[in-house]
Amino acid sequence: MGVTYFLSIFIPDEMEHLMQDRNSAEYRQWKRKVKERDEYTCRRCGVDTNLEVHHIKPYDKYRVLATDADNGIILCRNCHARLKGKEESTNLLTIIKEVTGQHDSRTDDQLQRLHSKFCHYLDRLLDSENPDTRNNIVDQLDMHLSAYPDSLNQFLSLIRYRLDTENGSDGGFAGQMATEFLIRYYKGKVVIENDSEVSEWFHEAAQQGRATMQTCLGWMYHHALMVEQNDEEAVKWFQKAAQQGYDRAQYSLGCMYETGRGVEQNDGEAVKWFQKAAQQGCDIAQYSLGGMYAEGRGVEPNNKEAVKWFQKAAQQGYVEAQYILGVVYTSGLDVEQDHEEAVKWFQKAAQQGDTTAQTHLGLMYADGKGVGRDHKEAIKWYRKAAQQDFAIAQYILGVVYTKGLDVEQDYKEAAKWFKRAAEHGNATAQYILGVAYVEGKGVEQDYKEAAKWVQKAAEQEDTSAQNTLGMMYQLGFGVEEDTEKAVKWFCKAAEQGHPHAQNDLGYRYVNGWGVEQDYKEAVKWFQKAAEQGHDEAQENLRRYRTEASTTD
Repeated sequence: MGVTYFLSIFIPDEMEHLMQDRNSAEYRQWKRKVKERDEYTCRRCGVDTNLEVHHIKPYDKYRVLATDADNGIILCRNCHARLKGKEESTNLLTIIKEVTGQHDSRTDDQLQRLHSKFCHYLDRLLDSENPDTRNNIVDQLDMHLSAYPDSLNQFLSLIRYRLDTENGSDGGFAGQMATEFLIRYYKGKVVIENDSEVSEWFHEAAQQGRATMQTCLGWMYHHALMVEQNDEEAVKWFQKAAQQGYDRAQYSLGCMYETGRGVEQNDGEAVKWFQKAAQQGCDIAQYSLGGMYAEGRGVEPNNKEAVKWFQKAAQQGYVEAQYILGVVYTSGLDVEQDHEEAVKWFQKAAQQGDTTAQTHLGLMYADGKGVGRDHKEAIKWYRKAAQQDFAIAQYILGVVYTKGLDVEQDYKEAAKWFKRAAEHGNATAQYILGVAYVEGKGVEQDYKEAAKWVQKAAEQEDTSAQNTLGMMYQLGFGVEEDTEKAVKWFCKAAEQGHPHAQNDLGYRYVNGWGVEQDYKEAVKWFQKAAEQGHDEAQENLRRYRTEASTTD
């Protein structure tokens, strides 16, 4: 079966940071700035030889800080080696102290500058009226707080200050931004300490009738942020804000009805609230409403209506809707099949980092659907998804290197990607990796390691793996010889329609290997395999059908 088959059930980028190329001008400039600031000496021990420039937070995970000189530090190779495992510290001041080994004025300077940048994000956000700009800045805020959660209290304090100084019963744009942040990014990501004062402020603002703050409070109760988890209380606050016409609260209330959290589960009521929010332009509500129409939950199934709402959300940049539209136009689901249109939407989602869209876009390039056939472009997109640990893309890269599709055939590189996919639970990759260990292709031959990966795939109902595992138990390859277990795995594969396993099981019944001899049962399994075109089973069926009839 081809790669396309394995993705048929599933289904950055141009903006990827230039610093991924360590030869880029941006990377060299960043190194130079850090070296000059740190006076070409190790910040830990003071030596001036064998120096390395180190990102305090890894640039591949925290790209908003990638070219920030204040996120860099000069260390000698010995001190750099001691950093392993400390890069993910969640406290800015702590990590700088751990890195430097002592306190100095430069630590305070870096801390202050990073916080100042954070304040700059917030000011830009509060002053902007452009939705795309706001979304981009909120992403930057999220990245900053993910890297340095100790900034959170400062964030909340600034929001409170802006609320206190703005007019308007709903708390103005600052309140809107706080809600957006909590709903879209803040859920469960950050642990807040000493938060009772902030919690009281949210309650006070909500009790004054501010819809945005009521929504914030609902999410706080739903996700146990600064308060004890309480879905009934969350629903209460969502309802108050939703009745004021606030779209995010309407969407949130719809989610509670959809999942039965804090209220009795009711798809019809969920649709009602999704619809109210969607009609006001709430992108996530539009996407959710499309899903309800597609699945016929709370409404009559209606693919055209589903596509309509997916398009509305996609046009606002909602990545999941963009990906779904790509699938819709690929399959021609109540729209005219249009591969070019599918590629357009896959590209939009892929450029936002969506791994399924990146992989599907790669397939479109590989198949020449909607774009000119271009295996190198396909591989580029597979690799982007694979580097984000998307197992299917990792598996495909393994296939690419195994077959040498517009790359030099490289079994070692193939095994590397199969292993990464296998470690992320991809059953096909687990089986292929097991076979690679049997054959010694790209890895050192190791029957025990082969059996380990084949078994993992077999336990996920991969029929080829089940059949192979049966053979391994039968022959004692990488496992102790065990006829009973061999029969067990042959039966599992055969019952799921694997023709080789069905034929092998037929032989067992003919010869009484691990089962009681039974020609009728043998013929039954030969028949099943023969119907799938298995040549040997067809011959066996002709050979043993007479013997089976004579046992009546």
